[in-house]
Amino acid sequence: MSIKAPAPHLTLSERVTGAMFWNSALLPVKTALTFISSIVVVRALAQDEYAIFAAVIALLNTIGLWSDLGIENAIGKFIPEIEQRFGRAGLMRFIGALLAFKFALLGIILAALWLFWNAAAEYFHFGADAPSFFGAIVSLLFLGILSDFSLEFLLAYFNQKATNSMEILFALVQPLLVVLFVSLDWGVPGVLYARVLATLLYVLVGIFFAWRAFQRLAREPEKIGT
Repeated sequence: MSIKAPAPHLTLSERVTGAMFWNSALLPVKTALTFISSIVVVRALAQDEYAIFAAVIALLNTIGLWSDLGIENAIGKFIPEIEQRFGRAGLMRFIGALLAFKFALLGIILAALWLFWNAAAEYFHFGADAPSFFGAIVSLLFLGILSDFSLEFLLAYFNQKATNSMEILFALVQPLLVVLFVSLDWGVPGVLYARVLATLLYVLVGIFFAWRAFQRLAREPEKIGT
């Protein structure tokens, strides 16, 4: 019975070089697909519908900014250090604590939004689709936290091949779903549903890649010093 040799351990410079290669190689593909996706959304909606869609996205981005606090952008700097000091179990506790804090903060913000939702819906002229817009915003904010954490985790270990693949998949799936749902005459809610489903797929793939990377980490913390 043959024994499979362990995979070679890449040095930091090799991982950085690989990350730079995948970023450069896939940048034209990502840029083209993002542009096409934007064009599909614009052409799929009437002028007044696109104005409503833009208002929903602006509201989504504003709430996302309030609930961010810069945590996602910062965790990538601390993940390798925490893994080195406390091992996989310590890293899991760290990420779990941050996720719990983020979801709690988001819950408070969404509760406040719910109290003033009727006024916001009237101000933006959301009309009868206002409940659908609220559901889409909640879903995208929830998925956004998970996608940001999985993305930052992968970037912390230079898994740019995985992150670029996730972004390409999202840019491919979203416009296809937009065309499908608009053809069913779902209008702005359909475009938002397409974004929710594409983001859900992005999150699932991101969690899969992140879990594989997590499994390759050392179980025990590194011994520093003598």
